Amino acid sequence: MPEGKDASVPSAAASNANNSFIGIGNAYLSDYSVEMAVGAIPTVNVSFDALNIRAADTTVGLPSPAINPVDGSKVAGIQTLPNTFTGSGDIAALRPGNITVDISSFNTSGVANIGTTADGAHIQSASLSVPMSRSTLERLGSKSAYARSVDFPIVATLSVSAIFNDVETTNLVDIIADESEKNVDLTLNDEDGLPAVRYHLKGCSLDSQSISSSIGSNKTVDLTFSTSVGGPSDTTHGVFMSGVSDAAPNNAPVQGEAAPA
Repeated sequence: MPEGKDASVPSAAASNANNSFIGIGNAYLSDYSVEMAVGAIPTVNVSFDALNIRAADTTVGLPSPAINPVDGSKVAGIQTLPNTFTGSGDIAALRPGNITVDISSFNTSGVANIGTTADGAHIQSASLSVPMSRSTLERLGSKSAYARSVDFPIVATLSVSAIFNDVETTNLVDIIADESEKNVDLTLNDEDGLPAVRYHLKGCSLDSQSISSSIGSNKTVDLTFSTSVGGPSDTTHGVFMSGVSDAAPNNAPVQGEAAPA
């Protein structure tokens, strides 16, 4: 948009001034990650692999950046952007104080009371990473890749860092011997305390537990969990996401789970 014009304002988008844009064609999601930490607004980062990129100035619409994978020709048509809005219920951003990380299911395997009581440990940050590497599929007669298939299994990783306030009785051999898979929940609530976004990790395993202790500093623990997705129909493992939907009455959170990430 021209200087001083907000691109999210419908009247500005309808102006006669040239709108410069960059379009990504035939894009495939290749990475999804969530960062949550004390003192910072939770953020999501996404990465895409694409077959084409197009930049232009226009006053009538956005020419499609897509291409035909077979012969590499441009796909005709004009793309339009919907009017932007700030979330359902006017949630501008979720705050760190509204985030809960529930890993209490691992207390049975010796993780020191994290996620069960407020006095066990104070979680400082959590990071969820879902890499989706893709194989480029080509064939004779096609100038471009006709598909970029996901390389299964996908391994999602959750890293949690916390400050110790108390230490429970644990035994490393018990942790190693416990091969049962458990669930982990990351919930981001809105200002009314209702879930705005929820990540449900099924079939998690504890990969590592690191404790740091030194004079003058707080004792800290770093935990790493992982879960894998065997395929699109795998409903016992993986990352399931749900949240507030525009279609829900009174902005009520949608509790149903989506397909595995």
